[in-house]
Amino acid sequence: MMLSTLINLILFFQLQAEHPKKRLDYQVMFVQNDSILYPDDQNTVFLNKAPFEIKVFLNYIEGVYVNISPADDIYKLPFDEEIPELNSVPYKCMASEKFNASNELIISKDNYAYWYYDKNDPVYRFNEVIINSDENITGIMRVKSIFDADTKIPLALSGMYSPLYFTFFSTSGDYHKNEMRERQRNIYQVRWRD
Repeated sequence: MMLSTLINLILFFQLQAEHPKKRLDYQVMFVQNDSILYPDDQNTVFLNKAPFEIKVFLNYIEGVYVNISPADDIYKLPFDEEIPELNSVPYKCMASEKFNASNELIISKDNYAYWYYDKNDPVYRFNEVIINSDENITGIMRVKSIFDADTKIPLALSGMYSPLYFTFFSTSGDYHKNEMRERQRNIYQVRWRD
């Protein structure tokens, strides 16, 4: 069995086992050197300063928003507080090039990315999409470098020292009508090993 298939099965069954009565919208997994890196009890993932992947299992949703920042402002928000200006988030989205051909992770203090898959539109920002079923996909973001959208400076993984703060969230409701609400939020802090 191929490693990617095995990881997708692990994601799916982990999603079901952790929340058998509540369907989660998505699950996130960090992978490096063919190993799944689980967060510790502080939601910290330790990565080597080398290429890695972020796998996002989307379960009956089109996509997930993510803020990836060198600052922890959004990351440290209490879960009972809504993301600031939630209905403006779609207007603050940055986009990687099609299929993330440069293997670049875009970071920003105040802006977001929307990682999605639309079966009617073959263009997406993941490097690869694995279709698990009609309503479930695994999107893979391969990361070989980082681009800071706020400073317009590209960053090599080998030069990373400060943590990155990831805030993933799914929504429901129409942002055009100011009705968008959070459905699920997950946070991860990535720290770099020397």
